[in-house]
Amino acid sequence: MKNKFDIFNDIKIDTDKYDEIKFDNNDEFKNKMKNKIRENKLSSNKKKMAVASIGVLVGSMIIVSEPSLAYIRNIGKQIEYFFNREENTFNGYKVELNQVVEDKGIEIELKEIMLGDGELLLSLKVDDSKLDKSYFGIDKNKDCFPYLDEPKVQIGDMVFTNTGGASTSEIGDETSRNMLLTCTLDNLDKNNDGEPDIENFDLINNLDVNKNYDLNIEINKIGYTIEASKLDTSNMPSYMKISGVNGGGVNADTGEQFETRTGEVHGNWAFKTSINAKKLVENIKSYKINKNFNIKDKDLEIDVFVEEVRVSPTKIKIKRSFKVKGDKPNIENESPRFLSFIVKDETGKEIELTSTIDLSANEELIKQVPFIEGELNKEMKEIEIIPTIEDWDNKFNPIKKFKKESIKLELK
Repeated sequence: MKNKFDIFNDIKIDTDKYDEIKFDNNDEFKNKMKNKIRENKLSSNKKKMAVASIGVLVGSMIIVSEPSLAYIRNIGKQIEYFFNREENTFNGYKVELNQVVEDKGIEIELKEIMLGDGELLLSLKVDDSKLDKSYFGIDKNKDCFPYLDEPKVQIGDMVFTNTGGASTSEIGDETSRNMLLTCTLDNLDKNNDGEPDIENFDLINNLDVNKNYDLNIEINKIGYTIEASKLDTSNMPSYMKISGVNGGGVNADTGEQFETRTGEVHGNWAFKTSINAKKLVENIKSYKINKNFNIKDKDLEIDVFVEEVRVSPTKIKIKRSFKVKGDKPNIENESPRFLSFIVKDETGKEIELTSTIDLSANEELIKQVPFIEGELNKEMKEIEIIPTIEDWDNKFNPIKKFKKESIKLELK
């Protein structure tokens, strides 16, 4: 099977056709990006998204070659394609639903679901061809990207909020898109007010493998990125809302600046089924590491503790913590430095991890992100975990590896 990222080699883009994004004040922009990166990487309620899109998004268009289309049309039919696995690899883990719900002119078909280690994977087909998008300034013949707001997920009597995770979208047919959406299940809402009462909740350790659980999934909002000047709010239906400014750019043809906003369609797309986690729980391998080590980078000395490594059919998770000795980096005057890890399999191939920790973080924020994790596209026999420091001041070689502190595991 062709690697899903190799298809980018076939893509050609005529950049003259698209708007140019300019920033008049680069220093101001960089400072805002620093703060945003810290916020995203440190808050458990605003997790960094690892978006692995098949194709290239430019403006509001997706551009793919014919060989690419032949491969990606299978996404949305089976969850396995997202992980570059063979067909039916996840049989026994996933549930096939093919449930269809239509509201406010948007039809959502939930094809498959699969429970993972602290997450729920949703394979969906979204058809918004009946929605009047003219209020958002979107021409009915123009391709646009709907995105699903964080679904509310209930497993038995456990309600999860702030479920936002990775998302992939690709063209289905003339009127629809196939999506793969990851719902993170680590924020438990005990009183059903939409706010997390327990963070870093470990779902797997709170499931009875001999029990079937009712599963409810509710999607209440679907969004579109729109150009503010093209909005038509006159007589806009009450279920359609406009948020504040969320971006902008410069039109390449006219030189005029424009702002973008988020158009929201509020509705109710609800799905019900049941799940059993026995096979998943039995196939999650947990390794107690409990290793302390000390690493140094420039003026910093960092105590690192790796507590546990968990490997599931789709993910590797590393539970770790750290403490910076002495003065931490000055977040106002210094470029950020991050503690992360490189994970290699038995062939030396690296597994991309989705989280890093800013060394300027306080202890409370560090506790909010106990795991770093990465997706797996094959079964592994061995792994090597190498701690690293990423220094944005070092433009040519920003990653410093500490190989003497590496951890090697044979996966049994």
